[in-house]
Amino acid sequence: MLPMPIRPLNHQIRKAEKPLLILGGAALLALVLTQLEFNLLESTLYDWRMSHQKADTSNSIVLVTVDQRSAAGLDEFQPLSLENHARFIEIVAGMSPRALGYIIDLSDSARLTPDAMIGPSQRIVDAANRIEAQGNIFLVGSSFDVTGEIVPPFPLSLLPRAISTLHKDGNVFAEDKTTRRAFTQINRRDTFPVQLARRMGALRIDRPIKGEYPIPSGLDASAFFFRYRGPTDVMIEGSPRFGGEWPYRQFSFIDVLQGKIPEGAFKDRIVLVSTLAKDDSADFSYTPYSKDPYTNPRILLHASILDSLLHNDGISQAPGCINFSNTFVVCAFVMWWVTSSTPLYGVFLTLGLASGFLLVGWVLFQTNGIWIRESQPLIGIFLSYYLTVPYRL
Repeated sequence: MLPMPIRPLNHQIRKAEKPLLILGGAALLALVLTQLEFNLLESTLYDWRMSHQKADTSNSIVLVTVDQRSAAGLDEFQPLSLENHARFIEIVAGMSPRALGYIIDLSDSARLTPDAMIGPSQRIVDAANRIEAQGNIFLVGSSFDVTGEIVPPFPLSLLPRAISTLHKDGNVFAEDKTTRRAFTQINRRDTFPVQLARRMGALRIDRPIKGEYPIPSGLDASAFFFRYRGPTDVMIEGSPRFGGEWPYRQFSFIDVLQGKIPEGAFKDRIVLVSTLAKDDSADFSYTPYSKDPYTNPRILLHASILDSLLHNDGISQAPGCINFSNTFVVCAFVMWWVTSSTPLYGVFLTLGLASGFLLVGWVLFQTNGIWIRESQPLIGIFLSYYLTVPYRL
């Protein structure tokens, strides 16, 4: 009489063995995988999504480059003299731009003629004051190094300024010096694009920047992942975009000085000015579009960062619990399917699930600006298959 209850109990244990093994195995695999970062794979997947997404480009942003043709036309070498910068700003001040963002280190120009810098420097300050008096905006982008913000000498130090240093993933994420995010604050001060967007009324103090997060460093800084508004590899020979149109309307510095731009080209526009010397690596950056040197002009990155702030459509990274849940679900699904079907069907499911997960990740990235990590779930899909097949056989 005693053995009778044991048989149904053993049957129930054997019946629950498979789902318990699947759930336990999936949980263990997900726990292990989410403790590992796989940043090289994740950054590759992130860059693919970024370079295959489409974002609206603001036609109110106009770019001016201090390029080789400008230096040759002025019979100078870069950095250009303060005299030419003063002439340029005085001309643009009469064109009624909504904002003039000067992303040029004027300290370099001031060092060229330290004894004769006061006159043109004061002209720059006066022209900037005229722009501000019209109800428009003038802002200089300053550099930042280990000593802090680099401030130009007086009277250029009177100009409104903010730090415009680009962020590069040098010791974080992929560690490949690619610009994927932008500083929003450094030492609790708004950076150049944030201050420009706030002064234009596009960002309110009480409205958070989408995707902004604190950077764990001694800078007391924050950043956000911005959207590129179009291809950046416009300088590389052999590229389909070499010599073609930029994502934004672009003029040469010398054309402005010589009056060769269309009438009204700057009226009510945001004019960003920066250097673009083909042999100066500081004027370029690595991007998701290209890791080739001297390929991606930094002025295009500044424009994309500002555009992301104007639209407030940065990229938000899904929290870690979502990553664990995704990894656990796909691992459990693959294990269940492989143990319930033939190995051939398991192969098709594994490939189909991986493709579907990539598609879902791209759609969320494109439509909602949500970045879900894909490296751990994808590795989990294939590991689950290869670990479960021997059990199935």
